[in-house]
Amino acid sequence: DLVATEDVDLSLAGALTVSDADIAHMPATHLESSLSVTVTADSGTVGLTTTVPGCYITSSGGWGKSTSLSFMASLSVVQKTLDQPVYLGCADGDTDDVLTVTVGDEGTFGAGGAMSTVLAVPIAITGVNDAPRATQPTKFNKDKTEEGLDLPSGFENFVVYEVDEGLDDLVKFTMTVS
Repeated sequence: DLVATEDVDLSLAGALTVSDADIAHMPATHLESSLSVTVTADSGTVGLTTTVPGCYITSSGGWGKSTSLSFMASLSVVQKTLDQPVYLGCADGDTDDVLTVTVGDEGTFGAGGAMSTVLAVPIAITGVNDAPRATQPTKFNKDKTEEGLDLPSGFENFVVYEVDEGLDDLVKFTMTVS
């Protein structure tokens, strides 16, 4: 299991390794054949910290962070690439996540056609104390000379909440109008 801190990148260097038993039996001319790799976060994002020569990104997220990172490379380059990724959980999220790694040999190693394997890696997210937030959907100005204050429609949606507790928990606040 991996452990990440809320809102902080987690380096995956050394956490993931790939091997293929058929490679030991392959002629040297086949050792540069490609493996396909997909790393997917259930709710967070993954991305690479740097480019790796010989690694061909096949996912739409490219080198940047997205929910899924897919690439093709030789086994040696795959391992170098797997030392680069970082994981980042959802903003202000402190619920655990799962990183799914799928590796396929594209049928270039051994008999039996294309073979693949899937590994699910749990990530425990350690929460941090976030500051409360306040939102107001409507801005308004009221002439100071009028008596009373009629709040416009929609102002009843003024919300103050504690990110760490959720919208269902009571948060005490005071609002002063002057």
